[in-house]
Amino acid sequence: MMVKKHKTIKIKHQENKTISFVLMIALALLVILGGLFLIFGGASNKVDYGTYNGFKFVQLGKNTWQTTVQMNNKLYDIPFYNNPHDINKINYNDNVTLHIMDLINTIRPKRRIIIAIHPDSGSIPVLAGVNIARITGKFYGANTSSALYLEDDEISDYANSTLPHVNCGDADFLTTIIKISVTENITSVDFLNQSTNCILVGADSKDNLLMAADELGYKLLGIMK
Repeated sequence: MMVKKHKTIKIKHQENKTISFVLMIALALLVILGGLFLIFGGASNKVDYGTYNGFKFVQLGKNTWQTTVQMNNKLYDIPFYNNPHDINKINYNDNVTLHIMDLINTIRPKRRIIIAIHPDSGSIPVLAGVNIARITGKFYGANTSSALYLEDDEISDYANSTLPHVNCGDADFLTTIIKISVTENITSVDFLNQSTNCILVGADSKDNLLMAADELGYKLLGIMK
């Protein structure tokens, strides 16, 4: 009886060792597989903020990115407020890009762009307008200027202002007006008042306005399609 009992205990002990060994192997495999997933699976989903569509980007500050674009064998450093990877899909009319590029490429008659901002808009629309003007004016060399955007019934309220003022009524084939607005219901880049010569870069917040202006700039440079 004692011999048989001793053998039974020994067999159970061996079985427990076998089960523990199998569990250790299984746990090790899980750890290895988990590590491989983090290395290879995670890497495939990682966004490379340093490049976009063949263009290299450098982060200059918390909210500033810069890329270099070549024109006529010259390199231009152009800053943006948003990396193209972070620009959310907005209501963008691609005919706006085509219209502005047509204006830029028209040699005669000479056409111009007026970037117009309402005087009560604050500083963010000004920053958005400056970035657009940097591309249309400095980079492409189009005649680009600025003005106040005032509807006809507002002009008398700002009679003391020495700055020029425009609205969509002043837009024609020779003059394209780009209205920058932060008081819209949605974020969009589109034609205003059914006029192909009056463009709205508008948004419902300051951050979205900078994003809309950046998207216009990226598309004018061919960085975003």
